[in-house]
Amino acid sequence: SKFQNPIDTAVDAVETRPIWWAFMTAVMALGGYAVAAPIDARRLKTAGACTTPSRASSTLAPPSAYVVDAFESRPGWWAAITAIMGLAGYAIAAPTACSDVADCESLHHTFPSQLNACAALGLSMVLLNEVISLISTYRGVRETKALVPDIKSRCLPSLLLTIMFSVLVLQHTIIAWSPTAWYARARLGAASPGAGPRPVYTMTYVEWLLIVPLLLTVSGHCAMGRPLRELARPIVVTNFYIVLSWLAMLTESGAVRWTLVAATFVLYFHASWDMYSWVVEYEKAASPELPSRSLRPCLSIGLVLLFAVYGVVYMGALTGAISPWTERLCHLCLDVGSKLAMGIAFVIIRANEYHRTLTSVLKRVSTSNVALISILRGSFDYMLP
Repeated sequence: SKFQNPIDTAVDAVETRPIWWAFMTAVMALGGYAVAAPIDARRLKTAGACTTPSRASSTLAPPSAYVVDAFESRPGWWAAITAIMGLAGYAIAAPTACSDVADCESLHHTFPSQLNACAALGLSMVLLNEVISLISTYRGVRETKALVPDIKSRCLPSLLLTIMFSVLVLQHTIIAWSPTAWYARARLGAASPGAGPRPVYTMTYVEWLLIVPLLLTVSGHCAMGRPLRELARPIVVTNFYIVLSWLAMLTESGAVRWTLVAATFVLYFHASWDMYSWVVEYEKAASPELPSRSLRPCLSIGLVLLFAVYGVVYMGALTGAISPWTERLCHLCLDVGSKLAMGIAFVIIRANEYHRTLTSVLKRVSTSNVALISILRGSFDYMLP
């Protein structure tokens, strides 16, 4: 049974675990929707582009239209689909805890936990700064809500960055102070001959599932003003291939592993193309006077390149080309560095926005003063010829 055919192993898993049925159904449904990319008839505003069969049918939209709209415009749906995929993937893999395997636990302890403690401490300072920025931004515009209609867009980046840094601080605090690697799972199927069990840090993948949608929202919605319905597909697809990459790390079958890896990279290119389309639409619609106009699309392009670097590290860990120590160090640097870079970018964007707003107000005040002085001069000329 140790050298069972991978196809027979997959068939046995499908036939004996009902969770596989639900998982495969969800995969087919999401894959079909992503390939078809259906267009709601209510969005076609061009005259004659869509015919109306009857008065009764034109007043009531089909139930599928409401489901599509809810999926594309409500982030709660994204979270629910991500949770379902994550739980289904965990039930399918049924991994062994790294703390239960002596070799895996020893490999885990080769990485100094002091690095995680330092990262948690430094990120705590950045988190404090973001919290203060969020509070001051909200309080500063609360009294002028009528004059500043985009209060949500001004506060949303700080809120999302606060959540991201909170998740990172919590993650590195847990890793630094936990005596055992309970948050990691053991990869028992070796990628290369002679290799032993290897820790797979499930907490890192969970952190990606939580933070990557926030990164895409910050870069696509907050920076470039793309509507939420354009963010739905790349966010769900990205979370889906994160789950697939985690499953590929834990499966013992070589055929299943490389099938999952191939699907992961196909979905990566699919989501990257959607993110590139944000940049194209932004370049067409953005005003030349928009503050930090050239910096905003760089955030999405940077995320595409960042995820490619993660893919290189992932393949090195999957094939055994890099050690668990190197893998953890790369993840630590990439996780912390990418969030700090995003925070710095929005510091620049907010500063330019405030400077542009102040300049606009000063110009209006100056114009009003000139008009008032002209009126007063006319009045005195009339009174004292």
